[in-house]
Amino acid sequence: MLTSNVGGHYFGQPYLEPVLAELARREVPVFVHPTECREAAELNFGRVGSIVEFPMDTGRNITNAILTGVF
Repeated sequence: MLTSNVGGHYFGQPYLEPVLAELARREVPVFVHPTECREAAELNFGRVGSIVEFPMDTGRNITNAILTGVF
């Protein structure tokens, strides 16, 4: 399981390439657990922010993965 961003880094960024390559080599399924991006925490929406930001951040991550060729 990986969060939808890791310290502001999304799938497809060089920072995560070694991890994702090893998971692919082992044919391990990856569950993406939603989380907020750093900027969302600064908005201080509380729980309402999570309702909006969790699917948005997951979407950003998966879109980036598709566009950079991870999937």
